[in-house]
Amino acid sequence: MKATEIIAHLRSLRPSDARAALDDALFLAWNVFARSKELTLPREHKQLLRANRRLRMAGRGERCWILGNGPSLREHDLLALRDEHVFVVNRFIHHEQAHLIRPRYYVIVDPKFGAGTWGHDFVEEIERRLPDVSMFTGYDGWHYLRERGLLEQHRRYVVYPNQFFHFGYPWEIDLTRGIPGADNVTKTAISIATWMGFSEINLLGIDGNGLLLSDNSHFYGHVPGPTDQQALEKAMLSSSTSMRSWRSLPGYLARRGVRLVSRNPRSVLNALPLEPWPEDLPRSSSAAVPSAAGDDASGDGP
Repeated sequence: MKATEIIAHLRSLRPSDARAALDDALFLAWNVFARSKELTLPREHKQLLRANRRLRMAGRGERCWILGNGPSLREHDLLALRDEHVFVVNRFIHHEQAHLIRPRYYVIVDPKFGAGTWGHDFVEEIERRLPDVSMFTGYDGWHYLRERGLLEQHRRYVVYPNQFFHFGYPWEIDLTRGIPGADNVTKTAISIATWMGFSEINLLGIDGNGLLLSDNSHFYGHVPGPTDQQALEKAMLSSSTSMRSWRSLPGYLARRGVRLVSRNPRSVLNALPLEPWPEDLPRSSSAAVPSAAGDDASGDGP
């Protein structure tokens, strides 16, 4: 494209379109910088990342599910997923059916977890209720668990979500180095599932509207949001770029032979391909799911 054509194209753009194109360019620049910094990672961190080679194509050609923690999750009977490859994130353990569906993979990469801000009571609950789950954390989260002797009997993996998905993201997912998912734990789970070779990734409980809800932003209750205008501006900007990032994902994955499917009609992320509950699974109920029979007061099942 000639310089005059580029100038003519730029002049034809509306301000919002120009801003979106600029965002993609800035994210690309950030990702290049983030990938270059991987050379300075501690040796132990690099060794832990290299251990992820054993996961390459572990789910080749299979279907998997990634569950967010949006309030819509309560509208589905998750027991239908008991024999599926299921990824869960953050505080999913608070779900009354967590131990009944037996998710195979648990992802927590928020820096607040590694810093100890979230505490470890819910991790001890994971230890009790999900004895077979494989755990994915950041390097800081891995140290947090090791120093407290938590999840010692579980398979633990370290991932490094230091990049952002965007239109034009040029690299293949490689779990032995940095991956996209810096802005959202479910995108980190998508990166993991892609590396593992899953050919269909189904999304449930990823509502995309937490910033718009005054209460019950998650299925287990409300997580406090911005409390002043400046914080709200930052949150809205982050939400906007994150939603555009979601819109880039179906195309990126399709070019790599992966179907990304939303199974959540309540999600505001309606640029994602929406499909009903698969025919080979029991139908999801439309009513809220009650606590599973047989649970005692602690939440532990039989």
